[in-house]
Amino acid sequence: EEKPAIPVALVQGNIDQWVKWDPAYQESTLEVYRRLTLEAARRGARLIVWPETALPFFLRADPRWRAVQDLARATGAHLLLGAPNRSLGEPRNSAFLIGPDGEVRGRYDKRHLVPFGEYVPLRRILFFVDVLAGGAIGAFAPGAETTTFATPAGRVAVVICYEAIFPAEVREFFRSGADVLVNITNDAWFGRSAAPVQHLAMAAFRAVENRAYLVRAANTGISAVVAPDGRIVQASGLFTREVLSGTVTPRAGTSPYTRYGDLFAWATVGLSAAAVWRPPFITRRRTVRSPQPAGFPGGLSLNIVVGMRRLLSQGKQSRSNAPLEVLRQRCARGEINREKCEARKGDLGER
Repeated sequence: EEKPAIPVALVQGNIDQWVKWDPAYQESTLEVYRRLTLEAARRGARLIVWPETALPFFLRADPRWRAVQDLARATGAHLLLGAPNRSLGEPRNSAFLIGPDGEVRGRYDKRHLVPFGEYVPLRRILFFVDVLAGGAIGAFAPGAETTTFATPAGRVAVVICYEAIFPAEVREFFRSGADVLVNITNDAWFGRSAAPVQHLAMAAFRAVENRAYLVRAANTGISAVVAPDGRIVQASGLFTREVLSGTVTPRAGTSPYTRYGDLFAWATVGLSAAAVWRPPFITRRRTVRSPQPAGFPGGLSLNIVVGMRRLLSQGKQSRSNAPLEVLRQRCARGEINREKCEARKGDLGER
């Protein structure tokens, strides 16, 4: 049964990375997203997606949280946005789903953090790295759950930034019942390089693997809607401020990759390894090749040449012994007397 297409909108705020976290620009940042979100609602979007850390403050701990709730109520749509969050006393890079009533319907905390970007690995040993970076490295804690959200587009899974490049991790969300994949990211770090295009290209494979729509909202681009077959249906510009509209359909079934994961790939690796590796307990019959005589026509082996020489020698020997054999027979019949027999045998070479 074909499921209905659901209108969605991606809000690309295009906030400069160098002012994104400056408190002096937070009000203007919120105003940009408010204006673009109202435009998305006028286009009929039922799910509106903002990028990673679109709001550069701890959402529910900030007084501006009320303005975000009012915005969700004004649109009458589900609002999915990225913002920092504090949970269990530690900061998290999170995604929030806010319902049309302005209430939080769910939260996902990023699980796969960027090393030396969102945290310092082995911080006790590499304590000096953050100092060298001028305090620019985050101190986020990872999440632990594969959360999915109930939306008009079905069960939605959210992956943040480069989590979208890990097939096995994305597969976990679809194994948990996700129908649509949402990727929120901030690729402003990459500038005008090939990286934003490459990041989108890698994320598109997750749609193909799980046969599901991918909705991708990026701060500075490239935002996109990717079909289950990998086609990029809609795409934004790079470093543009815009609203990207499209439609998605909840996935109709389970793909082979969602069901079996990398089983086929590992089976192929195993078969290839078995084909080239011989266990020590398995012996093979070895054939010792004799060297070929130099200049011998036809490339015959030495064994064949030796055999031919032996046959030729036997033939010559048999031909040379024939007169002696006739003499023996005549002597045995008494046709030649004893003295003459002995003399002739001597002449023929018998000792």
